[in-house]
Amino acid sequence: GEDNPIPLCQGDGEETLFVFHASDGDISAWLPLASALNRRVFGLQAKSPQRFATLDQMIDEYVGCISRQQPHGPYVLAGWSYGAFLAAGAAQRLYAKGEQVRMVLIDPVCRQDFCCENRAALLRLLAEGQTPLALPEHFDQQTPDSQLADFISLAKTAGMVSQNLTLQAAETWLDNIAHLLRLLTEHTPGESVPVPCL
Repeated sequence: GEDNPIPLCQGDGEETLFVFHASDGDISAWLPLASALNRRVFGLQAKSPQRFATLDQMIDEYVGCISRQQPHGPYVLAGWSYGAFLAAGAAQRLYAKGEQVRMVLIDPVCRQDFCCENRAALLRLLAEGQTPLALPEHFDQQTPDSQLADFISLAKTAGMVSQNLTLQAAETWLDNIAHLLRLLTEHTPGESVPVPCL
């Protein structure tokens, strides 16, 4: 699905690392780490997350993609933030198939911290993220279009998004994030598995 997994680095190491996207569905945040490792690194991204009704469906597809790339373990999975839930879910499924799995979970999130009841709440959540943005004092009184325009302007200035991002592309980007966050907040994680984890 969606050309997954995406090759990020073709190193010489024996083990392959599979990395999972964050809440924006993108894997580009992994590129600096991938290029620094002497191993093959593949990323799993979500270009069109609306096709998934549950996080379990997404994880099942990702496990299928991983298994097509590497039919058997040992597997090394890494997830950052939102991706920690994806990596843990994939580890559960691979372990249940009798495979050896190791995980690296970086800054896993609390699911309820990502509950956004509307677009303004989502924009406020994003403004509090890795690149903090100072939203205008009157932000909550603005129209949704004005909120989006102000947010995108601030995000461009901060380097959070491309300077070329159009409002239409921003709408799609935010819709994807909102859907991914909804999948996470509605998800009930499975049982923990006894696999090595950093």
